[in-house]
Amino acid sequence: MNRLFRLFSVSLVTFTILSSAPALAGLADIFVEIYDGVKSGAIEPTYQTLKEYIVEKKLLEFLGEIDLGDKELEAKYRALIQSNEFDETYFPFFMSMLERVGVLQKMLKKSSAEGSNQAPSVSFLQDPQKKEYLRTVLIVFGKLFLYKNGEDVAAEALREQIVKLAQNQSLPEFVTSRLKKILEDPEKAMDLYHFIGVLVKSVASDYLTDFLERDKLRQAKLQWLDKAGLEKVTQYFKESLTKRRAVMILVDGVGGEYLEDLLSESDSYTTLQKLHDESAWVKRSLSSTPTISTRNIAILETGVTVSDPEFKGEVSSTGIPNFTYVDRKKQEWMYFWGRDGIRLRELVKASGAQTIFEHLSAYQTVSFLAQFDTAADDRFSYFMGEVMLQVKPDLAEALGLANLRTRSQKEQYLNHLRTKLVRYLKRSQEKWANRLLWTERHYYDIAREILQTEDEGLPDFLLWYNPWVDHKTHEFGTHSQEVLGKHLPKFDQDVGEILSFYQAAGLFDHTLFGMVSDHGQVNVELPKGSVNVEDLVISPLTSNWKKISSDEGGPPKIDRVKSSIVGYDVVFGSTAGGSFVMDLFHRDAYNEDGSVKDAKRWEDHPRYSEIRNYELMNGERVDWISKIKQELKETLDYALVRDELPKEDPSIDQVVRVISGAGEARVLRKFVSSIWEKLSANPQYRFTKEFKQKKFTHYLYKYEVIAEDPLKLSSQNELLRQWIQEGSWHSDREWLEETSKTDRPDAIHEISHLYDTQLAGTINLFPSSGKGFNTGVPGRHAGELFKEKNSLQLYFGSSVKKSVIPVARGGSMPVTLIHYLYGDERFGQAQYDFDFESLLGKVLK
Repeated sequence: MNRLFRLFSVSLVTFTILSSAPALAGLADIFVEIYDGVKSGAIEPTYQTLKEYIVEKKLLEFLGEIDLGDKELEAKYRALIQSNEFDETYFPFFMSMLERVGVLQKMLKKSSAEGSNQAPSVSFLQDPQKKEYLRTVLIVFGKLFLYKNGEDVAAEALREQIVKLAQNQSLPEFVTSRLKKILEDPEKAMDLYHFIGVLVKSVASDYLTDFLERDKLRQAKLQWLDKAGLEKVTQYFKESLTKRRAVMILVDGVGGEYLEDLLSESDSYTTLQKLHDESAWVKRSLSSTPTISTRNIAILETGVTVSDPEFKGEVSSTGIPNFTYVDRKKQEWMYFWGRDGIRLRELVKASGAQTIFEHLSAYQTVSFLAQFDTAADDRFSYFMGEVMLQVKPDLAEALGLANLRTRSQKEQYLNHLRTKLVRYLKRSQEKWANRLLWTERHYYDIAREILQTEDEGLPDFLLWYNPWVDHKTHEFGTHSQEVLGKHLPKFDQDVGEILSFYQAAGLFDHTLFGMVSDHGQVNVELPKGSVNVEDLVISPLTSNWKKISSDEGGPPKIDRVKSSIVGYDVVFGSTAGGSFVMDLFHRDAYNEDGSVKDAKRWEDHPRYSEIRNYELMNGERVDWISKIKQELKETLDYALVRDELPKEDPSIDQVVRVISGAGEARVLRKFVSSIWEKLSANPQYRFTKEFKQKKFTHYLYKYEVIAEDPLKLSSQNELLRQWIQEGSWHSDREWLEETSKTDRPDAIHEISHLYDTQLAGTINLFPSSGKGFNTGVPGRHAGELFKEKNSLQLYFGSSVKKSVIPVARGGSMPVTLIHYLYGDERFGQAQYDFDFESLLGKVLK
C-alpha cells in the first residue's frame, strides 16, 4: 500500500499527544491519586461511590493547581467537569481507554501491592515536568474538543509542541529533517497543525462512539434478560458455546505465488507453511485493476467494487478507483497519502458501500487496523498503528495481540459461566437443591455478568490487518533482508499467536480463518527503471498541467485548501510506481477566460479519437496517444482509454482501447440478449431488484486485436487465440478461467470495468517489468504485471477441506466469511448485495 501517513512527523506528534507511554502513565498517575485519596479502606470501590467526590471536588482542585493560563478554556473545563455528561460519559470513557492498554490496571495493582507502610509516592503535580506535560495535554485537547472550530483554535498550542518535537534529539533524522522543512514554510506549517487536529479528533471520536455503543448494547441485553427470562437467555448461552466465528487476516502486498516460492526456499515461516499445506488455497487469487491498496482494500473490506449507478443499477460502490482521482461532478481532486486519507471512510459510505462490520451488525466484531471499520464494535485505529510504527516497530501488534490474549482468557471464563448456567437448567430434578443452596437469583446474576462482559471475549468476527510487509517492500524491495528476515517472520509469528488464542478458548473448531492480500509487488530497477512521465510525455506538449500526487517515496499532501483543477489541459497523478492517471477535458466546455461554461460537458471524458486530436486551452492540437507510444515505447506495459461506442449495436455499453508501444486492441462489453431486451423496453429496469439479482450474468465480452496483440493473449493460450480470431463473445466466467492460464489473469473483465466510474481518469498508464512511473523506491505495485495482480487467498480451519481452488477474485474473501456466519438461508437472500461470489461451497468439507 502507498504508505499512508508513514514516515510522517504528523503521526509522531499525534502519537505523543494521544498514545505515548509517558502520556498514558501520566494520566494514569492522576487517576491513581484520585483513587487512593477516596478509597476509604474499600478494596474495590465502585465508580458510583466515588463519582460525586471525583467530579465535584478533586478534579476541580487539579484544574486549579495546573493553571492553564486561559480563563475561557478553564471555564469550559469547569462546566464540563460539573456536567452530567462528564459524570456519566467522559470519565468512564477515560477510565476505559486507560484500561485498554493496561496502564491503569498496572498502576492500581502496584499501588495496592505497596501497602500502607511504603513511603508515599511523589504527587504527579509536584513534578514540574509532569505538571507542564499535563497542562499541555489539557490545553490541546480542550481547544480541540471544547470549541466549534477546534482545529483552528488549537493551532498555536500544537505549534509549540511541534517546534519542541523538531528539536528532540532522540527522533530519527528523517523525521526531524522533514519537520524542520515544513516549519520553514508558514503556510505548510499551519496546514500541518490543522491536520493534526483533524486526525486527533477523528480517532478520539471513533473510540468514544465505540464506548457509548458498547454501553448501549449491554443495557439492551440486560433489558432482554428481564423480559425473556433466564431459560430463554440460557438457550442463547448454550448456542454461544458452539456458534460460528470468522477471522479475516489481511496482509498488504504479499502475492500468492511470491509466498509459495518463499515457502519452498525457506523454513522460516512455520505458521504460513502450515496454512499452505492444510488450507483451501486459491492458486490464482486476483486483485482488481489498478492493483493499488486503496482500491483493493476498500473492496476486501466491503465486498463491492467501484461503479457509478448508471452502470451498476444501484448505489453500492466503494467510490475509490485509485490512490488519486479527479471528481468531475464536484470539481475537486483526491490524493489519499496525507489529509485525504482521513476521508476514505466517509467517501465509501457516501458511495453506498457497507463495511463488513455493517453487514455483521448483529454480531460482535473487532477491527485491528482496518481502514474501513465503520460499525466495528471495538477497533484499534489504523492511523494509530501507523503512528506507532514510527516510534516503536511492533508496538501496535503487541497491543493488539495482548488484547486478543486477554479476550481469549475472558472467553474461557465466559464459557465456564455459560456451561454452569446450561447445567443448572438441565438438572431440573435437582432444582430444589439448587434453590436451597443458591436460589435462582444467583443464576440471574451469572447471566447478567455474561451479558455485561461477553463483548470482552473473542469476537464473532475479527479483521486483522498488517500493512508493514508492503511498506518495507516499497522501501527495500521484494527480497530484501528487511522483508524476508524481519517483517514476514514477525507476521508469521503473529498469525500463529492469533490461531493459538482461538485454540486456547476452545473456539478453533467452530472458526473459519481466511487470509487474503490486496495485491502483490515487483521490483523497480533503480535508478534506470524510474520513468518520469510528465517530463517525457506531458511537459513537451503543454506547460498548462497540474499534478495532484507526490512521487512514490516523496512527502504526503496535507494542504487544508486545495487548489482548483479547472482550466488545465491535463491533471495527473502517479501511484505506488505502477499507475499513472491523466484527466483530460473538452476545450468547448470552457469560457475564453478558462472558467467552466458547461458543467456536463466538463464532466464527460474525451474518448480515443478525441484524445488523438486534443485541443489545448491555447487552441493548439496534440495527439496524446502518439506521444505516449513514442516516448514510453520501451517502458509502457499498456495504456487504457475509453473508446467510441458502436452505433450499429446499442447493446454494447462499454469499449476500452488497450494500447502498448507496438500494438492496440479493444475490449468490448455488451448485455446478454435477455437483459438488453428488458432494458430496451424499459431503461428503468436497470434499477430493479431483478436486474440486481442477475448481476453476475449481465454481460458478454469480446477482445478485438487491431494490431500486435498488446496483451499477448493469443500467443499464450490456444483457445484464446481461437476466440480472438473468430471475434466471438464469451461470458465473464469463461474469460476468467481461460485468462487465468496466462500472465494476464482476469484482464478482460478488469479492463472492461475500469471505466464504470467517471473517477477512473481519462488515460491510465501501467509500466513494464523493471520500470516504475515517478518513483524513487525499489518496490512497486498498482501495475498489471502478473506478480502485482496475483494476490493471496486461503481458508483454514477444522471444517475446511484441503484443496486447491484454481482461480477466484480477492473480493470473494469477505463474501465467503459472511456466508459462513450468516448460513445458507440468510446468505441466499443477501448474496446479491455483493459483487463477488462466495467460495464457501468449495471451502468446507
